[in-house]
Amino acid sequence: MNITRKFVLSSATMLSSLFMLASCGGSGDSDTTTTPDAPKAQISINTVVSSAIEKSNQLAKFTVLRQGTTAALNINYSLSGNIDAAKGSASSEDYLLVYSDGGNVGATIELAENQNSRVIEVHPVQDGMHEVPEVLTFTLESASSYDTSNENKVEIVITDATNAPENAKVFLGIFSPQDNAQTSATGVLSLILQGDNNQAKLSYTFSDLTTIQTDQHIHLAPAGSMIKDIEFTGPQTNYLWDLAPGGIFTTEQQMLDTLFEGKFFVNIHTANYQQGEISAAITYDANVEPPVDSPLSEEDVDRDIVRFLNQATFGATPADYSVLRSQISADGVNRMQVYSAWLEQQFATPQTHYLALTDETIPLFGEETERNLRRDNFWPIAVYGNDQLRQRMAFALSEILVVGDANSPLKTAHRGLTHYWDQLASNAFGTYRQTIEDVTLHPVMGVWLSHLRNQKTDLELGYYPDENYAREIMQLFTFGLVHRQKNGAIKLGSDNLPIPTYDNQVIKEMAKVFTGLGFSYKNSDSDKVENNYFFLGNATNDYQYRWTEPMKFFTAHHEFGEKTLFSDKDNLITVPDSSEQSVQAAQQELDFVLDALVAHSTTAPFISRQLIQRFVTSNPSADYIERVANAFGNTGDLKAVIRAILLDKEARNPNISNSQTFGKVKEPLLHMTGIMRLLKAHSDIPLAGGNNGLDLAVADQYANDATLLRVDSLNIGQYAQGSLSVFNFFLPDFSPTGNISAQSLVAPELQLLTETQLFLTLNTYHKLLTRGFLRNTAVKHSNFTEEQLKVELTPSILTNIWTTTEGDEQVKATAVVDYLDFYLTSGQLKTSDNQNSRQTLINTLTESDDSERYNIAVYGVAALPEFQLQR
Repeated sequence: MNITRKFVLSSATMLSSLFMLASCGGSGDSDTTTTPDAPKAQISINTVVSSAIEKSNQLAKFTVLRQGTTAALNINYSLSGNIDAAKGSASSEDYLLVYSDGGNVGATIELAENQNSRVIEVHPVQDGMHEVPEVLTFTLESASSYDTSNENKVEIVITDATNAPENAKVFLGIFSPQDNAQTSATGVLSLILQGDNNQAKLSYTFSDLTTIQTDQHIHLAPAGSMIKDIEFTGPQTNYLWDLAPGGIFTTEQQMLDTLFEGKFFVNIHTANYQQGEISAAITYDANVEPPVDSPLSEEDVDRDIVRFLNQATFGATPADYSVLRSQISADGVNRMQVYSAWLEQQFATPQTHYLALTDETIPLFGEETERNLRRDNFWPIAVYGNDQLRQRMAFALSEILVVGDANSPLKTAHRGLTHYWDQLASNAFGTYRQTIEDVTLHPVMGVWLSHLRNQKTDLELGYYPDENYAREIMQLFTFGLVHRQKNGAIKLGSDNLPIPTYDNQVIKEMAKVFTGLGFSYKNSDSDKVENNYFFLGNATNDYQYRWTEPMKFFTAHHEFGEKTLFSDKDNLITVPDSSEQSVQAAQQELDFVLDALVAHSTTAPFISRQLIQRFVTSNPSADYIERVANAFGNTGDLKAVIRAILLDKEARNPNISNSQTFGKVKEPLLHMTGIMRLLKAHSDIPLAGGNNGLDLAVADQYANDATLLRVDSLNIGQYAQGSLSVFNFFLPDFSPTGNISAQSLVAPELQLLTETQLFLTLNTYHKLLTRGFLRNTAVKHSNFTEEQLKVELTPSILTNIWTTTEGDEQVKATAVVDYLDFYLTSGQLKTSDNQNSRQTLINTLTESDDSERYNIAVYGVAALPEFQLQR
């Protein structure tokens, strides 16, 4: 028998016997011994560092421990958030779980053989979002291979930053009349949000309510639903707001998001205004970072030339581009010198005079309302004026030193309003100090802000000087409501409130400075004669001499004596008592006050920021503001200011396509002038001689092809000198609620953009393209025909591009679109990451026929979002 086979059989027999014995319970009934269960591990968890902080990248840590076994082990766990649904809970996007000894934590916690503890780190994800404190709850789950102790859970809090003062976020607000409240009440507000976004301190002050205060709340814009009742009345200091959900909100994160979106406002209710007399939006204030600078390609230089022209004129043209391009090297290394020389040339260009054009054209239109002619005559200046930079500065200044033709008698003071504009243009490259004096003494401003015929105090008659101009020359024309640093940042006092630049007592004292001013001239028949009657009225006639000469002091009505005004850098500005009561003494007093107003340390950044907004970008960086403010100096050197604005490295950086903060929404008026200049809007009536030519004496101030432009009232939401209030068409700090406000950005021009206005504007472009602009009263009151007066664009500019471009219709359409894109948007369509708009327009032109292609191209570009932006 085979030995091997015998061994296998014997082994099988033995194994079978052993199996039978085990099944029977052993070798005998008396043996009851059982094998004991293997011991289980005991698992616990404890906190090492309970907070994870994004800004400092502080890691939270906890330790998982075991006792009782040494074999490798996988431990189950679960993650959850805050048990209070109103508070913040961390999601998987907020953190990473990482072992301290290396590797990411997976579906289970892994302990190697003989490893009795392991530290786990919670890494906060730096997402740049504003978030309330978020709770992450880590819980050990039981399993058959181990038991969990009572210490089976840890709670980690993930926050944006610590509550150190440097991490606080500042929100600011200015109280102004709510809705249509007729009040002079003002005030300032600040909200200091602590670093972890858990609570904030609200402070505000106000004065001059029309009657007793009845309540104050925090509301939600625009509906106005109440979010929180502030249980006290009067100004508040460090009122603690925990951002607990209120109104329509159910979570603290919703409250925080809405706060950063700028949708909360505080309002003050009074007996006269039960719904609110004044209100202040709570707006996030943060420094704006400039776009990153980088080397320029030849295409970048091309785009920057057009950007420069769109910033400095009423619209870039191929002729102006060609002149600059011919002087600038391909890499743009000398472009600053060329731009600087262009500025010098513009400084030396003779001024285009609005009043002279109006005076020369009035006789052509008989009995037509001069107001219509004045409004229309703005357009030849903007479209054809040789002094483009001067007129753009005049336009910018007109939106700071605002007057409007909506009120009587300015509706009919056409010579006064055009003279006011010319005065701004005359000072465009002078000093702001001289500009503010000319504005102060201009009778148009005297009527607009009611300091014409302003009388001194008379206690017996109960008369006190009108305070309107005194308030606005500080609030709007010089240093604003609050003190600012040189870079435009608002200064906060020890109470965390913006430091006011003046109070109501200062207004009362300032009002005395502007007493005794009356018309200096009047007409006697057709002659201009000196006026010696303080109470001369506001008559407007053909001559309007009273409206084109500066007001003068009538000493009998001027309030002499010491006047205690505002403070600057701890220096109190006081007008000394005068030893004589003369016109010269009154003028010296005015000079002293205007010097102090313009030299005030806050005036330079306050005015500089607004001028940057009008020319270049709505959200200049703090450094940009400071550089321009330094150029402004103590007198407001406007030539230095415009050079600083247009030649600054931020203005001249064309690599802004990826910037979310640079640029500005185009004002409707500049939107229109850009197209009118590029596509040569014209009538058949030249300003110079020739066929139908007017042969005006002022024609040499305009381009050779300049024509009369009677455009009628355009439904674009804006026209020169047409603001309804001294606050302009839009506020420099207007920030639409939502993403713009959440980023601490402003977009002033969007205050004009309503759904209705958008459609009206597009309809206006449709009218221009299909019928042209025509003021019917101009036909009625003149010898010109409709065809002569009709204002149209020049379609041949685009049709020539189509016909001269070699290639198929797709190539031709691309050339037309790129031409409009280059000059109107500085190539934004072509350089955009999203090419849908450009390609859609190209495809549409490719498929259109000759009769409609031109209109589609212009209307299509005008309707694009990219055309609404100047970048």
